[in-house]
Amino acid sequence: MQERGFLDAMGEILYHQMMAVYSSRALNIEHGNYHLASIIAGDESIGAVTLAKPLQMGDWVSSAVRDMDAAQIDLVKTAGTLRRQLDTQTNNNVPQFGPLFLCLGRGLYLYNGVDQDLALLKSLIPNLPLIGFYGNGEIAPIRGKNELLQYSAVLGLFGKNNESI
Repeated sequence: MQERGFLDAMGEILYHQMMAVYSSRALNIEHGNYHLASIIAGDESIGAVTLAKPLQMGDWVSSAVRDMDAAQIDLVKTAGTLRRQLDTQTNNNVPQFGPLFLCLGRGLYLYNGVDQDLALLKSLIPNLPLIGFYGNGEIAPIRGKNELLQYSAVLGLFGKNNESI
């Protein structure tokens, strides 16, 4: 792990920058169909971590690192997908309003003092009124099920006639 920069100045693993990635099949993880769980604590002496969510026997587990560039790429992709869905479903109905819920672990803390998520959304969809807040866990529908997320940005878009995505 040391060569990847996951250690602080004291040589401790930076668990708060890592997430557990898990699914019932390894192929699901490769195809982006997975779940995330925060790593709450770790004990290097026995090679154990404590996760915020329970796993099932047989789950495939990997790790991921919170990354500024990846977060921005994902936000651009998500905003673009939502905008296209709104346009398709409502005959070119441009977004009129958007609720945005960001994890407190993003914003100023992920981006070295600048809320780049908000700035990026303002550049992607200029003049879009946004309302929202920073939280300590975000709830969003994922694959037909409401999920509690960490370190996430949850965005919704509404059109002229209250169409929403």
